[in-house]
Amino acid sequence: MNIDEALLFCDGSCAHRTRIAVGILIQQPDGKEIEYSASIGQHGSSNQSEYYGIITGLKLCMGNGTQKVHVYSDSQVVIRQLQGKYRVNRKLRSLYDKTRSLEKHFTTVNYTWLPRETPEIMRVNRLAQERNHIRIIH
Repeated sequence: MNIDEALLFCDGSCAHRTRIAVGILIQQPDGKEIEYSASIGQHGSSNQSEYYGIITGLKLCMGNGTQKVHVYSDSQVVIRQLQGKYRVNRKLRSLYDKTRSLEKHFTTVNYTWLPRETPEIMRVNRLAQERNHIRIIH
């Protein structure tokens, strides 16, 4: 299945340096939505968890043949790093590089920051909190 374009909403969670979990929502032009959440299985910071959310979401989009991805996250730091507006520190460099390498599988990837109160961001935040969940909605 090839999808021309998708909206990718991502969030990462790690309360007090607990195991990282991610929440993903992919919205496709035909109205189909894919929700996904999982525990990554390692400890990390809040910014690391946000990168893992984006990386996981990009991999899911890659798997269904998406060509153009519009990525949305509530992490200003991570989004601005990926937009080239903020410097990337050494703790995040490998995750930043991994994200950049995944971009090569798409014709277009762009990044937009959204406030935490945005309904889709609230939804992926809840998914990250729930962990290990998948549901396809038609």
